[in-house]
Amino acid sequence: MDVRRISKKQEKRIAERLTKNVENAHVQKASGALYHKKSDVISKAFRIEAKTKATPSKQITLKADYFKKLHMEALETGKIPVLVFSFGDGKDFYVLEEHDFMMMAGRLYGEDKET
Repeated sequence: MDVRRISKKQEKRIAERLTKNVENAHVQKASGALYHKKSDVISKAFRIEAKTKATPSKQITLKADYFKKLHMEALETGKIPVLVFSFGDGKDFYVLEEHDFMMMAGRLYGEDKET
């Protein structure tokens, strides 16, 4: 299968699920091809970079550069950076930086901490 087609399918899936469950999101056309077209999926709150394998696999390589680039793009736009990856089986996993995860968990469960 064509890697570009599989990647576009993943990006579309992420945007559709985010739109259905959280907030409107869209796939960034020509993401990465042009300086001002950054990230793969964008919503009001999130900048998402998507990575997938072309065929089902038991492992995927996630590079520190993916996180650094995404963090800078999110910082420039005031959005939360999210890296989404798939092992090529159509199931997506979402990776957040610790402070973003803690902020979202705090909102989900309220600010009160159990002692």
